[in-house]
Amino acid sequence: MTTFTPGKAYNFHVIGLKEENDIKYICLSDGLKDTYRVRPYDYQLEWEEFNIPKKMNCFVKEVNIWGLPYLVQDRKEILKFCYADLKTEYPFKVVNIGIDSNTNAKYYELKDSFGLYHRYYPKSNDPIHVIGDIFNLVVNDIVDKGFNKVTLNFEYPVDLVATTHIVTTEISNDPRQESPFGYESATTEFKSSIVFPAGAIEPNIDRQLAFILKTIAGFQNAHGGELYLGVNDSGFICGINDDFRYLNSSQTDTFTYTESKDGFELKIRNTVKQTMGGISNSHIDFNFNKESNKEFLLLKIKEVNRPVYVNGIKLFQRTGNMTQLLKGDEITYFIENRLQLRKSVIKEIEITDALLEEVIPENTQVIPHTKTAEVEIHHFNLPPLDSLFEKNSIWYYLTFYATGEWSFQKESVTASDVMIELPIYNSCKKGRIIMAYHNGCVNTVVPYDLINNKNNASRTPKKEGKRYNNGYNVKGIIKELYCLPGDYYLVFESKDRVSDTLYTKIHKVSDISAHNGLHSEGNVLINPRFNGELMSVKPLPNFIGHLITGLTFKDSQTSSTLGIKSNDKDYKSSFQTLKALLDRYGRFWGN
Repeated sequence: MTTFTPGKAYNFHVIGLKEENDIKYICLSDGLKDTYRVRPYDYQLEWEEFNIPKKMNCFVKEVNIWGLPYLVQDRKEILKFCYADLKTEYPFKVVNIGIDSNTNAKYYELKDSFGLYHRYYPKSNDPIHVIGDIFNLVVNDIVDKGFNKVTLNFEYPVDLVATTHIVTTEISNDPRQESPFGYESATTEFKSSIVFPAGAIEPNIDRQLAFILKTIAGFQNAHGGELYLGVNDSGFICGINDDFRYLNSSQTDTFTYTESKDGFELKIRNTVKQTMGGISNSHIDFNFNKESNKEFLLLKIKEVNRPVYVNGIKLFQRTGNMTQLLKGDEITYFIENRLQLRKSVIKEIEITDALLEEVIPENTQVIPHTKTAEVEIHHFNLPPLDSLFEKNSIWYYLTFYATGEWSFQKESVTASDVMIELPIYNSCKKGRIIMAYHNGCVNTVVPYDLINNKNNASRTPKKEGKRYNNGYNVKGIIKELYCLPGDYYLVFESKDRVSDTLYTKIHKVSDISAHNGLHSEGNVLINPRFNGELMSVKPLPNFIGHLITGLTFKDSQTSSTLGIKSNDKDYKSSFQTLKALLDRYGRFWGN
């Protein structure tokens, strides 16, 4: 094991992001056999495979009696990365106002768009701010005071400092005053490129598009806005012409784009659709312009009255001239506000191609609004499930027998040894058979692949009506059995055997790995290592996904957590909505 000394920085290999007991960590290695962890900042929670650094410097604050270090990130390295462009304005939000215990000077505690905290001591002629205000400061330099005490040297922009001079018609030297696009604000953002990140000289289209997607989602989760591409931070046109030849430089996108405006638009649209969905994509208008042979693009981004997630899990919102990652109770408050917004939508919703993902049939009854959680979910014109699963649309019945055998056929079986029978609807034949066992394991199988023997070397389809062995896993007792489309959700309710504390978590069906046979043990969803005992597994349809995001977990969290405590006050609203949804749709499944 490496010997660590408090007060020194060490270089570690970055393994990746992991979650333990609902807390996220960056996992590190010393290059030998030992691993360590350090808490991430907000912007690091946005890391994807393509932009996770290979190495990271960390500072040792102290070492315990076993020689293990308490690590924090090297602040100088972090600030150099986040503030690559010095002498430039950056937005900050006031989160607290305090008095320095040593000097009795007033200071603002600030939070930046990266999730870092700073202190700013205002000058006598600076504008006065209150908690929640967002304003710009010019970052002049990064100051290292030793022992990982690294601060920003910043000041108020000269043109915004309050003075006692009489206002005249003298022209300001602020270059933004001359810009045809004005200032960056709550509804305006400038990006010089979709290929080159700020301060970088090497192209990295994946990383830069990740920043742009964050801005688009932030506008759509606020009040909309305008994103100028090919316009620098000062509001002057620099052009996107040089971006065209890098459109196919992505490490993740295998599609081939033409080096033109059409290819430029298609690249952005494909990335938005794959990362944030069709609804988000349909709320963006592209307006190409040209000045002095420099192409630039105005994206007019419309507000979306449902949460827009990046990669299904990250929720951003534009506040002032900064885009913030929402976390914890911020997400709950945002969802509640979006619910209020949707209440104001007219009852008769015009169905367009862009809104087909909502799956709202024309004849759905609209129930008048009251203050109960149940009515809030009805108010969204959510359809009854029996309108999506017609009884005459059954593909096959899947029958399980007490002998451990199984069969499939067009008609229901009446034999005395039938243990359970599962209808497979046509809309689900390429979905998942869900077999939830009492031991917390869940096996999922694609019905079409099972019946057509797609995972067998012979590929010979199985015979209708014939009984086959290995109908289920003998190590467990089947607790729940469903056949669902892959984009539906499963609500897992469990309890801690020791404390009897109840937990809830939700996973998308497709996030649970599919197996070849019905007899597979499956994946651990409720982990006995955490004293978890599975209580129930209940399905919910895909079109209510935006209502349950606060309780929905990633595929990487299938076995790493029991979920959220059912009495957690921060999630009270989410649990009320979930109960109403289960009351509405649980009856269809016989629960």
